[in-house]
Parts: sequence; structure tokens; C-alpha cells
Amino acid sequence: EQYWKGYEWTKNLGAGVGQPTLQSQQAGNCAQNSSDANHRWYNVGQGGPFNATRSCATLPNANEMTWYAAQGDPRWDRYELWTTMGHLYKGGMWFKKKANISGFNANTAYNRRDWRTTGYDRTWSVSQILPSAGDAGNYFFLPALGNYDRGALDNVGSYGIYWSSSGAPWESNESYYLFFTDGGIRVYYGDRIRG
Repeated sequence: EQYWKGYEWTKNLGAGVGQPTLQSQQAGNCAQNSSDANHRWYNVGQGGPFNATRSCATLPNANEMTWYAAQGDPRWDRYELWTTMGHLYKGGMWFKKKANISGFNANTAYNRRDWRTTGYDRTWSVSQILPSAGDAGNYFFLPALGNYDRGALDNVGSYGIYWSSSGAPWESNESYYLFFTDGGIRVYYGDRIRG
């Protein structure tokens, strides 16, 4: 189940109880361990490849994320407006759509290695120039949603973290994710306790 199941912001629960909706707010009702009554704890396992079987199963894998970061022409947009949980924010990244990335392959990363079975990570630079109006249809936008870290909402509008469907092959509590800011983009791995 998802990170805030039973405590979603739409339930209008009190501060410190329901899902935080503003920067630096914290709530103690995120999943704490594998005995969580709402079955929100992450899927424990490792090995390469170790693919998600729950809420992240349909997400791009680590290899696919490298294609977006390395060949997807990422472009930071500090002005693009978007909303989440009843609040207006700005900032995020434009990426070429999969169909517009030459050589895109889910089974190997941009460097022809399978990141689902190895311990690779890398950082790339990003452009500050937006796609032209005529080319905009070849891109999609990901907002800088920030993340939840042990129940606290952090860095909304400053950076984006998007989980992959690939667990880290060497560690049972880590998975690959796509991380971006105005200064760069990285495919990396981190603790699954983050939302």
C-alpha cells in the first residue's frame, strides 16, 4: 500500500496525525516497521534484479531512468506551476518522452550495462533552457515534489525524487530512484523508508 494509506491529506486529520502537506511538517503515522497494520512497509528483498511487486511495480526501472537522465535532455524549469495537496508550487524538470530517445531500452542502461544487477550511480548536468514551443510536445514534465523522510515533508519545489521499480541488488532496504534539482540529475539508490 502507499506511504500514507489511512492518513491521506484528503481526510483532513489534525496536524501531526495526517499526511503533511507543507514544507517541514511532520506526522508520526507513516509506516514504522514491517508489522504496519495498513501494510505500507516496503517490500524487503535484494538480488539482481529485484523488481518491485507492490506500489512501485509499474514504475520505470533503474535502466530506464538512466535513459531519461543521460539521453532525455533534462531541462530545469523554475517557473512551471503545479499543485499538490491543495497548494501551489513551481519548479520541476522537462524530459524527452521515451519515444523520442534514440536507443531507449529497458533491459540495459544508457551505457549498455544492466543497473538492476550492479551498483552503478551517476550524476549529469541539466539545461536551464526550456524546450521550444514547437518541440514541447516531445517532452513531459515532472514537478519537484520533494519527498517524505520518516514522516516529514521536505524540499517541495526544490527537488524531485522519483522511485524506480528496481531494488538495489546488494541491499534489502534500498532501491534506485531519480533525483533532480536545478543543478543536476542523478540516478542513485537510497533507503526505502522514504516516501
